[in-house]
Amino acid sequence: MSLLAGDAGPLRTELNAHFELQLEFVVALTAGRDLIARPEFGYVPIIPGLSTLPADLPLRARRLPRDEVHLLLQRACGLA
Repeated sequence: MSLLAGDAGPLRTELNAHFELQLEFVVALTAGRDLIARPEFGYVPIIPGLSTLPADLPLRARRLPRDEVHLLLQRACGLA
């Protein structure tokens, strides 16, 4: 209800406490040897059933710009 009223604080607190943001990459090479990486983000419960959110509630992560994805990938590889 708070989110509908414009207050995202309680949802943010719940997500930080009971969910982790998982990232999976689909990586491909084109015929011209260009690298294509498509990130897929999703919230996954740390311990299923512990959250007060309904289990069937779809939690969609926002799409990140290319620069942010690049920075996340660099950090994951220990380059940033």
